[in-house]
Amino acid sequence: MSSPEKRWRLPQAAPPSYCAALPGLAPLVCQILYARGLTDPRAAQAFLDGQPDHPNPFDLGQMSALVERLRRAIRNQEEIAVYGDYDVDGVTALALLVEVLTGLGARVRPYIPHRMTEEYGLNKQA
Repeated sequence: MSSPEKRWRLPQAAPPSYCAALPGLAPLVCQILYARGLTDPRAAQAFLDGQPDHPNPFDLGQMSALVERLRRAIRNQEEIAVYGDYDVDGVTALALLVEVLTGLGARVRPYIPHRMTEEYGLNKQA
């Protein structure tokens, strides 16, 4: 039984004008930034300067309602459950959220599902 031939798909090359707008960067770094979707040289420079363009979280639907609900829970000392995930970004996000909420005076109950016995995502048992 033969397997289909695997082929590398190379990303589109960064145009010369892109690298010219980022003086001092090695061509390979320019290409990596471009291939990662930073196709605007200003956005690439902001990323390298540690100032990526993050969207405003209040542009998400119902963010104001969420903030008000969290404030009320903290004020009333209600327990806030924070459901994490067992992968590295899930554990990191859980730890950050628990630290921030605890610092604001919240009663927090963190929860990470058991990798082997629970399914992925929210569930009734949790």
